[in-house]
Amino acid sequence: MSSDDPVRVFERFATLDAISHGRAQVMLGRGSFTESFPLFGFDLQDYEILFEEKLALFSKLLTEKPVTWQGTTRAALNDVEIFPKTESGQLEAYVGVGGSPESIIRAARYGLPIMLAIIGGSPERFKPYMRLYEKATEQLGTPKYPIGMHSHGVIAPTDEAAYDIAWRSLRVQMDKIGQERGWAPMTRERFEKEIATGSYYVGSPTTVAQRIARAIKGLGVNRFDLVYSAGNQTPAERQQTIELYAKEVIPQVRQILAEEIND
Repeated sequence: MSSDDPVRVFERFATLDAISHGRAQVMLGRGSFTESFPLFGFDLQDYEILFEEKLALFSKLLTEKPVTWQGTTRAALNDVEIFPKTESGQLEAYVGVGGSPESIIRAARYGLPIMLAIIGGSPERFKPYMRLYEKATEQLGTPKYPIGMHSHGVIAPTDEAAYDIAWRSLRVQMDKIGQERGWAPMTRERFEKEIATGSYYVGSPTTVAQRIARAIKGLGVNRFDLVYSAGNQTPAERQQTIELYAKEVIPQVRQILAEEIND
């Protein structure tokens, strides 16, 4: 969002909301890819102020009322109506947080829920950010929303088939990004550790359901989103993950969590 205009973003998602019968959701984040900055004529040194001002404006747009706003990164708005509007009167929006305390506090300040972007390591290491969000909302007097998380995953009929797809796709994707940013190449040992205890949700529907349920319970989040599109997977492999996630994984996760509550 740092390199896009909040008004255009709102207009696009409000249109999508109408097409999808109210199902559109916006994830707002600074993003870890900065290649788009020069494409939009922005200076990377303005990274912080760009996101701060754009999020401030977007939070006003979410009210779907006439907007008055002034900043340094785009033209001012004076009592401007933005169209289209959503049928519900409130576009659902979250702030994506990848590990920055400032992003947690910023989301709390603008009264927005957060989505933890956990792409590696144990999910429970994000617990301090959840406590920070709770404390910040209390001090600022803003709503405290349920917290969600998203992580990468691959689902196939068997663990072995899912591992093969993930090793070919997730590893290649992470190594490509890592080469640009100076990360060490993904080893098989690290890959298997991420699957076993980290933040790769890879395996059969039962395996993935058990891992997701464990993460939800251990971290205390109320929502889990699976990122299924990373790497060089074929369309059929992506479709397989989507279908198995919807038809088998989600029902199993709900059952596991319900049984734990009843016990």
